[in-house]
Amino acid sequence: MFYALQHKLLYHPVREHHATPNRYYLQHQEVYFPNATGQKLHGWFFPNPRATYTLLLCHGNAGNIADRLSLVQFFLQVPLQIFLFDYQGYGKSEGSPSEEGTYRDVEAAWKVLLETLHIPRERILVMGRSMGGPIASYLAAQQQPTALLLESTFSSFRDVGKHHFPLLPSFLARFRYPTSQYVQAYRGPLLSLHSPHDQVVPFYLGEKIFREAKMPDKHFVRLNGGHNDNYLRSEQIYLGAVRALIQRLSPPTSR
Repeated sequence: MFYALQHKLLYHPVREHHATPNRYYLQHQEVYFPNATGQKLHGWFFPNPRATYTLLLCHGNAGNIADRLSLVQFFLQVPLQIFLFDYQGYGKSEGSPSEEGTYRDVEAAWKVLLETLHIPRERILVMGRSMGGPIASYLAAQQQPTALLLESTFSSFRDVGKHHFPLLPSFLARFRYPTSQYVQAYRGPLLSLHSPHDQVVPFYLGEKIFREAKMPDKHFVRLNGGHNDNYLRSEQIYLGAVRALIQRLSPPTSR
């Protein structure tokens, strides 16, 4: 039963948007784009004339992009531009979510930044929150973006499953999402953020990712608050860490 129900335990997509960027007075561009299998995906691009870098944001396992508008407001302060998209089966994106599907989706989102929005690759940062962590890390291993940001994410699906279901054997895990493995294949700067009070993804799994990461430029930041509100409870710490990362990055050679 556990094996059969894992898909529903992991993915909690919501189709309906409870809010739009207009409600928050956010300038944005609506983007529809196909993934490699032809499914139409949906996203929002938030331009920022003060920004030097663009953040490709991979959200967590529940809801849809409409639930992340306060997070968009947060990152606009850095300042950053943001491209926020829904995986297949979430919001207005066609299909049904799967591990391989989320990898195809983030690859398609990366392609949108380069080919549709014409953002130079040296100006793209990739970030994943929670389940978005392994998805962002997969892309980082493949494309080697300027920087990788991970927040409140797990080292692998099996590791987080073992934490929540310690009596169940790990071979029953249907998903891999091996964040640590992907991070070890990434060579650029890493910023990892996690709260010791995270009630969903334990802090020690964030520490494990950081400990096993092989790049020389890596920083780990402790946050306050729980899994979903740490960016609000730790606003100055969080914003300061992201701004410090941007200051450490080499200036791009072209705009």
